[in-house]
Amino acid sequence: MEFLHSVIEAFSNCCLNCREEEARAGEATERSPLLQQQDQRNQTLQIRRISENNIDENEISTSFPTREKDEQTALSRIVQETNSNIIDVSALDTHHMLEQSEYNDRVKLYNQRLAQQWNNIPVPELGYNGLLKDMPNPEILLNFNPTTEELAIAKNFVKEAAQAINDMKIDNQDDLVVPFHFK
Repeated sequence: MEFLHSVIEAFSNCCLNCREEEARAGEATERSPLLQQQDQRNQTLQIRRISENNIDENEISTSFPTREKDEQTALSRIVQETNSNIIDVSALDTHHMLEQSEYNDRVKLYNQRLAQQWNNIPVPELGYNGLLKDMPNPEILLNFNPTTEELAIAKNFVKEAAQAINDMKIDNQDDLVVPFHFK
């Protein structure tokens, strides 16, 4: 029974849609063709087969629209669209525009505010990024080969440092691990 109701409802919807379309014959709907002019142009053009021997210029000019007319209509349409899209700058309201003196005053005010904010920003001091502070260009000195005297000083320093490390002794005075007692 439900199937029968759905079939009847589908047929009635189709018939009602046809009646609505007939009632709205001249109005544009979502189903009406967008390019009606193109359809009308295609219907008005009648292509005739003319033999090569029997060509009449009057017959051709009346049966086919000339290319010049099509170009002229396209050009006039483009001009009309351009005219509708043009903004007339002279007719714009100018009460939002600033005068030169107001503009200069605002520039000065913004520069003062910017300077105040800039002075409030803490700038970290840049430290010296070089290898040694007292020697600005160590690469010049390090390019030369060390002398025997400098090698002797370096060897003596290394011996003394090794001797100091060997003389270090750790005296165990307390337990390394201290037990914690929780009560």
